[in-house]
Amino acid sequence: MEILLIAFKEHLKVHFSDTCTRKAVDNIARFLHFVDPNEISLTFLHDAHTLKRFVSTMIDLKFANATIKNFLGQIQVFVKFLTSRYFKDTLGEERCNAALSFLDAVKQTKEGLNKTSSKQPVKRKLSVMESQKVLSAAKLDVVNMLSHSNQGDLSDSEKTITCYYLEAILILKHLFGPTVVQNLQVKNWLAKTSVKYSDGGSSIKVYIMTTGGTRIVLTEEEELMFNYYFKNVRPTQLQKDGKMVKAFFLSCKGNPVANPSNDINRLQKKYNLLPVTGKDAKQAFN
Repeated sequence: MEILLIAFKEHLKVHFSDTCTRKAVDNIARFLHFVDPNEISLTFLHDAHTLKRFVSTMIDLKFANATIKNFLGQIQVFVKFLTSRYFKDTLGEERCNAALSFLDAVKQTKEGLNKTSSKQPVKRKLSVMESQKVLSAAKLDVVNMLSHSNQGDLSDSEKTITCYYLEAILILKHLFGPTVVQNLQVKNWLAKTSVKYSDGGSSIKVYIMTTGGTRIVLTEEEELMFNYYFKNVRPTQLQKDGKMVKAFFLSCKGNPVANPSNDINRLQKKYNLLPVTGKDAKQAFN
């Protein structure tokens, strides 16, 4: 039955880009594995309950309605392919009729998701101040922690908070994506440059560093906080084996941060704030 997926892939190539084809085939393979983990099977055509279980599982896993509908759309394309002239004779009359009934079930499921989506409240666009609320809420604590960091008495929790805060500066204030935070390396920090310019008669100094072609500009205050973290906090997070780690931001176990978005969410929870994502922050600035 593996030839079925190969034939489906060749069929899609005629109508869709390579990227769309690859995603569709991958998703159908996932669905078929859900139906039967041991072998490719078309038994789902006779059992609409399988479709309900699949959708329920995706809902339980917090998949967005748009993602679920995308899956269902690809399943529709796959089943229509099964009933096309390429496979209709192989499929047989009984399975063809079952496939048509299954398509109706898919259509009804998508319509049900549309009704659910229409009932969900539209998320209000935040103001810039609201999107950066965690920065103001945690600032005093973080400044206090960093100012005492040279004494070497910060707890692991405090070290983590300072790291989360600096990540939040880059994502919620400077509007960089999580990958920029993850890709920032020590060499980028050490290679930073400073620039002075005049603004309304006053002189302003900023610090510039580049990572992967992305230019990050920090204010003097931000640079000072980053510097405290780099000199006083980060060294205590490194493993005792002396192994060098290229990443600028580290966990308390000495590993590069894995998920900056989750880190910011944890910081917001600590200060009893509603979650704000990098996407929310970008929309606030638009």
